Amino acid sequence: MLCFPLLVDQTINSRCVSEQWRIGVGVDGTCDRFIIEKMVKDVLENRIEGLRNSVDEIAKQARDSVKETGSSSHNIESMIKDIMSIKG
Repeated sequence: MLCFPLLVDQTINSRCVSEQWRIGVGVDGTCDRFIIEKMVKDVLENRIEGLRNSVDEIAKQARDSVKETGSSSHNIESMIKDIMSIKG
Protein backbone atom coordinates (compact mmCIF):
# COMPACT_ATOMS: atom_id res chain seq x y z
CA MET A 1 0.00 0.00 0.00
CA LEU A 2 1.31 3.42 -0.89
CA CYS A 3 0.15 6.14 1.49
CA PHE A 4 -0.09 9.70 0.17
CA PRO A 5 -1.67 11.79 2.93
CA LEU A 6 -3.42 14.97 1.86
CA LEU A 7 -5.83 16.00 4.61
CA VAL A 8 -6.20 16.07 8.38
CA ASP A 9 -5.97 12.55 9.86
CA GLN A 10 -4.42 10.97 6.76
CA THR A 11 -0.93 11.89 8.00
CA ILE A 12 -1.44 9.91 11.19
CA ASN A 13 -3.00 7.02 9.26
CA SER A 14 -0.05 7.02 6.86
CA ARG A 15 2.43 6.87 9.73
CA CYS A 16 0.56 3.98 11.34
CA VAL A 17 0.48 2.03 8.08
CA SER A 18 4.11 2.65 7.14
CA GLU A 19 5.99 2.96 10.46
CA GLN A 20 4.00 1.22 13.17
CA TRP A 21 2.24 -1.63 11.37
CA ARG A 22 4.80 -1.81 8.51
CA ILE A 23 2.17 -2.83 5.94
CA GLY A 24 2.74 0.03 3.51
CA VAL A 25 5.06 2.77 2.34
CA GLY A 26 4.56 6.48 2.93
CA VAL A 27 4.89 8.97 0.07
CA ASP A 28 6.30 12.24 1.38
CA GLY A 29 6.05 15.62 -0.29
CA THR A 30 4.98 16.19 -3.84
CA CYS A 31 5.18 13.45 -6.37
CA ASP A 32 4.43 12.73 -9.98
CA ARG A 33 3.63 9.56 -11.88
CA PHE A 34 7.33 8.69 -12.23
CA ILE A 35 7.91 8.77 -8.48
CA ILE A 36 4.80 6.64 -7.91
CA GLU A 37 5.95 4.19 -10.60
CA LYS A 38 9.38 3.95 -8.96
CA MET A 39 7.83 3.37 -5.54
CA VAL A 40 5.45 0.69 -6.83
CA LYS A 41 8.38 -1.14 -8.45
CA ASP A 42 10.40 -0.82 -5.24
CA VAL A 43 7.56 -2.30 -3.19
CA LEU A 44 6.94 -5.15 -5.62
CA GLU A 45 10.61 -5.98 -6.15
CA ASN A 46 12.24 -5.27 -2.78
CA ARG A 47 9.75 -4.88 0.06
CA ILE A 48 6.92 -7.29 -0.67
CA GLU A 49 8.12 -10.08 1.64
CA GLY A 50 8.53 -7.76 4.62
CA LEU A 51 5.09 -6.27 4.03
CA ARG A 52 3.52 -9.72 3.73
CA ASN A 53 5.20 -10.84 6.95
CA SER A 54 3.81 -7.80 8.75
CA VAL A 55 0.31 -8.45 7.39
CA ASP A 56 0.52 -12.10 8.44
CA GLU A 57 1.58 -11.10 11.97
CA ILE A 58 -1.26 -8.59 12.31
CA ALA A 59 -3.75 -11.18 11.01
CA LYS A 60 -2.50 -13.70 13.59
CA GLN A 61 -2.85 -11.14 16.38
CA ALA A 62 -6.40 -10.34 15.24
CA ARG A 63 -7.35 -14.04 15.16
CA ASP A 64 -5.82 -14.60 18.60
CA SER A 65 -7.67 -11.62 20.08
CA VAL A 66 -11.10 -13.01 19.17
CA LYS A 67 -10.46 -16.50 20.53
CA GLU A 68 -12.25 -17.47 23.72
CA THR A 69 -9.12 -16.67 25.74
CA GLY A 70 -8.20 -13.62 23.65
CA SER A 71 -8.06 -9.98 24.67
CA SER A 72 -11.25 -9.01 22.81
CA SER A 73 -13.28 -11.73 24.51
CA HIS A 74 -11.80 -10.80 27.87
CA ASN A 75 -12.55 -7.10 27.37
CA ILE A 76 -16.17 -7.76 26.32
CA GLU A 77 -16.72 -9.96 29.36
CA SER A 78 -15.20 -7.28 31.57
CA MET A 79 -17.42 -4.59 30.05
CA ILE A 80 -20.54 -6.74 30.52
CA LYS A 81 -19.64 -7.30 34.18
CA ASP A 82 -19.11 -3.56 34.67
CA ILE A 83 -22.48 -2.75 33.08
CA MET A 84 -24.24 -5.42 35.13
CA SER A 85 -22.70 -4.07 38.35
CA ILE A 86 -24.00 -0.57 37.57
CA LYS A 87 -27.49 -1.90 36.80
CA GLY A 88 -27.52 -3.72 40.10
